Amino acid sequence: FNESRVLFLNILANDDRTANLERITELKEADARVAESHAMMLEHSKMEQGRQELRTFRENWEKYKALRQNCIDLVMANQTEKAWIALRQGNGEGMADGLNKQALNFMDLVDKVSVKESDELSSKTRSAIFMMIAVSLLVVAVSFVIGICISRYIKSTINMLINGAERIAEGDLTKTIEIDSLDEFGRLAKAFDRMSKNVNDAMENIHSAA
Repeated sequence: FNESRVLFLNILANDDRTANLERITELKEADARVAESHAMMLEHSKMEQGRQELRTFRENWEKYKALRQNCIDLVMANQTEKAWIALRQGNGEGMADGLNKQALNFMDLVDKVSVKESDELSSKTRSAIFMMIAVSLLVVAVSFVIGICISRYIKSTINMLINGAERIAEGDLTKTIEIDSLDEFGRLAKAFDRMSKNVNDAMENIHSAA
């Protein structure tokens, strides 16, 4: 917007028609950038106060552009003095200063909202970090408990297998190893039981034959 103000004042202060035509083209490009930025900000503005600021800026900007265009037309018609009079009578500088102030007020509002949202985001981030730490500690604690349970299961199962093997070694073929599971320990226990039964049957056959 301030770029467009400078271009406009240069048009008023210059009698070179060719140079002014170039400035008018640049002015239209600057106006297009203002309109594009305004539309983008209005689309993404979340607060009603911000949208109202933008709508008011657009209304005042259109009035300013109408006055500005009238002055430019007078300049291009070689009536530069009348252009300056029209600008003063229409309070062009006051309108431009007001628009500039509106833009600055809007940027202040954006800064305040940005700081607020940044603080909220930081708070959410801290909460997320604390939650992740809590979940991680819970996972570690659960893993530790599960590890202890598995360790105790393996230890007790191995002790049962050792006791069963020792009884078989001592000649006691009547006891079974009671491990009711489908894992490797259960299969090993069943293998011990089958071995014990087969040895027991073999001993009975030998006894009968004797």
